[in-house]
Amino acid sequence: MEFKILIITTPGCILSEQILTELMNKKDGNLLKISKDENLGTLDVKRIISAILDGIDGIFIIIKRKIKDGKKYSNYDSFIKVIVEANRILERRDFGDNRVNFCYWAGKSSHELTKEFSRFYKSIKSLGLNPLNQEKLELHV
Repeated sequence: MEFKILIITTPGCILSEQILTELMNKKDGNLLKISKDENLGTLDVKRIISAILDGIDGIFIIIKRKIKDGKKYSNYDSFIKVIVEANRILERRDFGDNRVNFCYWAGKSSHELTKEFSRFYKSIKSLGLNPLNQEKLELHV
């Protein structure tokens, strides 16, 4: 199976080729196609749903995290509401829950990011292909 994952990053999150290679190595016997949408300052439900309707199996959003006075915060916490709403809509339309997920990342540890991505990818594999992609496969068989 080929899983198609869209990675969205907020401004300040830079994914080097090394990090992308680490993420690609998590494919676990399946084909994994990753596309990126970088430096997104805003996010809306329509954009997420459109990506899923275009055949993306899962969307992983990396939100820039900052630490000030020992407290973690982000300028992009509004993304979480959008992610929750998009997952609610997708679940109601039988696409499965949690096709869209996020993690906070300070940009320092690629280990932290690959661990979160692995968790996300495992959940996408358990959901299976996007139902629209599954229907296409069945038509070609």
